[in-house]
Amino acid sequence: MVAITVILAAVIGTFVLGLGDQIGQTNPQASMDFDYTAADVGDNLTATHGGGDTISASELNVTVSGAGDGNGDFGWAELDANTGTDDDVSAGATARLNTSNTGATSLDLSEATVRVVWRSTEGDSSAQLGTWTGP
Repeated sequence: MVAITVILAAVIGTFVLGLGDQIGQTNPQASMDFDYTAADVGDNLTATHGGGDTISASELNVTVSGAGDGNGDFGWAELDANTGTDDDVSAGATARLNTSNTGATSLDLSEATVRVVWRSTEGDSSAQLGTWTGP
């Protein structure tokens, strides 16, 4: 009887403290592939969803550091050619970093690090889905 009471109290306490909401919440699993092309005017980098879970475009960000003028945090849909802001990103969807969509006058990715990051709509969790470091 005591054991049943202790177990019941633990289960109720977990849900009262809000931990029960997190039990069913998992980060998406997806692989990202990168294709880099150097250019005189500005480098190009294409991130491609290589497989795994389908993710809302509004939950994906592409973060660029070490690229000088091209640093920033970009929404997937800002860089994407084949999904819009409300569309889902599934295998084969691409996001392209270049001078035309980053606002950089010259995009040098030779020493850059690019990360594709998922952030939950609530903002309480995130996961890095892929990283590319300059050639």
